[in-house]
Amino acid sequence: MQSVPEVSVVIPSYKRPERLELCVQSVRAQYFDNTFEIVIVDSSPKEDRKAIEDIGDSDERITLISRAEQTYPGTARNIGAELAKGSVLAFLDADCVVGTDWLKNIYEDLVKDTLLVGELENGTPKSPAGTASFLVEFSHHLPFSDQQKNPSVPGI
Repeated sequence: MQSVPEVSVVIPSYKRPERLELCVQSVRAQYFDNTFEIVIVDSSPKEDRKAIEDIGDSDERITLISRAEQTYPGTARNIGAELAKGSVLAFLDADCVVGTDWLKNIYEDLVKDTLLVGELENGTPKSPAGTASFLVEFSHHLPFSDQQKNPSVPGI
């Protein structure tokens, strides 16, 4: 029986089990000495459910919450947070891949009353829409030089 985890990683999911699998693999590969769980809140259509259930069954640290109706990511995060057992919550989108120090950095910085994250990669590098969404959402965390910043684009 698994002990109560110190960190709960909450992942909202909709369709694209192949992206979720890469995301979950990156979380499972963490160099983190403390216990953690992965809470996936999925509202994929029936044709994707078997593959998502297989991901959920692949590790005892994974809790899969299946929703019959499509659930928005924010709502799915709230559902996952309510059911999470960890004292620390970490949120991750299903199309993201994290570096192996992601949880370690979150946990250590939280202890110091600082919150920083480890490496976060674009989970959809071949998708122009996915890449644009990644850049818009995370541009203020990306290492741009002053010459690369574009004053006409907010946040870049």
